[in-house]
Amino acid sequence: GASSDPGPPGEVAFPSVVGEVTFPHAFHVDELEIACEDCHHPAEAGRLETPHPEYLAECGVDCAACHRGEEVVVTPQKCGVCHGTSTLQDCERLSSKVALHRSCSGCHEIGTGTTASQNCGNCHSGPRRPL
Repeated sequence: GASSDPGPPGEVAFPSVVGEVTFPHAFHVDELEIACEDCHHPAEAGRLETPHPEYLAECGVDCAACHRGEEVVVTPQKCGVCHGTSTLQDCERLSSKVALHRSCSGCHEIGTGTTASQNCGNCHSGPRRPL
């Protein structure tokens, strides 16, 4: 039968105060054949070794983000779906900014420290989000 899964989006826009980033999502999936879970770690949640509830609960993770009755949802979720608004330091929850930069820097040279700001315009080429 036909699948109702629409597949990955062609492009994803990330608003930013230093300029919007347009990410060619389909290119990374279809052409470069990068697996979803390489960037979207919640897709790995179904493979967590049990017991894991203690760790997840301490970090303010909503179990229902992945577990819906007997079903385990393995599609990528927005960070806040699992992590909520918890600011617990022991969870080392990264901001979306840091998580995205770390993910991109795995393949792309983005620089660090003072050299990082020299490369911002390579990705942050769109309109600036108001402060």
